[in-house]
Amino acid sequence: MQAPQFYIPIDTEISQFLLHLRTHPRTILSAKFGDGKSYFLDKFAKDSAVEEEFKIIKIYPINYQVVGDNDIFTLLKYDVLLQLLVENMVGDQTIHGVFDGQKDGAKILTALFDGFAKVDPSPKAQIPAATLKLFKSIACISEKRQIWGGGNRATRTLLQKLEKTSPLYLEDPTTKLIRQSLDDWRKHNGKKVVLVVEDLDRLDPMHLFRILNVFSAHMDYIYRNGDTPTDTLVGSRFGFDSIVFVLEYENLKRLFTHFYGDETSFDGYISKFIPRGFFTYSLRKSANSFFFENISRITGVDQAHVSILLDLIIKDLSLRDMAYAVKDVEAQVSLHSEPARNYDFLLMVAIMVRLGMGTTSIINACELLFRKDPIAFVRYIIDFTYLEGFSDQKGMLKTDATTMYYVSGRSYIDGSADIGRISPVPDNMRELEIQQFVTRLLGYVLP
Repeated sequence: MQAPQFYIPIDTEISQFLLHLRTHPRTILSAKFGDGKSYFLDKFAKDSAVEEEFKIIKIYPINYQVVGDNDIFTLLKYDVLLQLLVENMVGDQTIHGVFDGQKDGAKILTALFDGFAKVDPSPKAQIPAATLKLFKSIACISEKRQIWGGGNRATRTLLQKLEKTSPLYLEDPTTKLIRQSLDDWRKHNGKKVVLVVEDLDRLDPMHLFRILNVFSAHMDYIYRNGDTPTDTLVGSRFGFDSIVFVLEYENLKRLFTHFYGDETSFDGYISKFIPRGFFTYSLRKSANSFFFENISRITGVDQAHVSILLDLIIKDLSLRDMAYAVKDVEAQVSLHSEPARNYDFLLMVAIMVRLGMGTTSIINACELLFRKDPIAFVRYIIDFTYLEGFSDQKGMLKTDATTMYYVSGRSYIDGSADIGRISPVPDNMRELEIQQFVTRLLGYVLP
């Protein structure tokens, strides 16, 4: 049976986070690693109600090669600008408004090329075509003013010089372009713009706190200008309406204590970022139920029985584990159903293997299911008796000294076996040995 797409309905959670975002200009989206935070944000950004009100811009600091706080700020601003360009949110008039008065176009261009390359260091990465508009506009401005000068000096030197002229608390041309682009885009579209800082859980603690400290400096920047952060001025020097940090809150707390010591106040530190609290995202119960439903569709095993078979490991599974377990699982078995035969329980065994269950664990799970519902277990496996080595009699299973089950007919719906029972049973038939049976099944699961 073809596996359905692993799509978990999250409409309720999207609605709840939308309400949260309306009242929390700075927040943390908190969930355990592997529980689908990025999946949730992708669906959230594409929701029609969200799209009417917000524009979501994402950056991924995991790609940065960073050293110091100033370097992080430099990479942050280039990453933000790059995403705005990709989303076509930087207009020609805005570019001219920012750069018409500049006399260092060559240096700025060099710094932009260098910065865009660093935010995605993949050797296959290419600067998007959308950035050409920016480069052409700056070059055109420079040529008109006859200030385009020979720029053969090292890019690193030019970047360092540019940063020295525009330290953290001064508004350099790139940051000004970001702020002005956001202002102009909001005027034309009537939406708020949200910056989502993704994958912070994947950073080592030093880089994680450096990034948070840069945003802390952004908030200090507001006070230095004599302003007070409000709902419309959330302390982001870039000018976003809201900022969402994506990581597990409790893990951040543990890292902070380890990094700064027990005597340092985490509450005081984090209150700068999320003064109104954070949003906890958890789909564990819904995900488990949906996972069991998917497996049931693929294997024909009842959801309650799937729960029994996976009871020992389900609490440790991430959404990624679940999605991987059911995707194209048919390709991992070397035995497929014949006419009037149902071997789909083999897919259940293959899923258990994918989830990291060893032979002993799979045998124990099957024995548990047999004890709780012997007729159901026999129905799942009885067609395997038609294969060599699985039973003394085709279509029959002797389960104890007094009971033998057999195929009495077929379901008109799915072709599964109807089970009859005979008692007494022949003495010369072997009783079902689940350990041996499961071991033979595992022989049909490809590595």
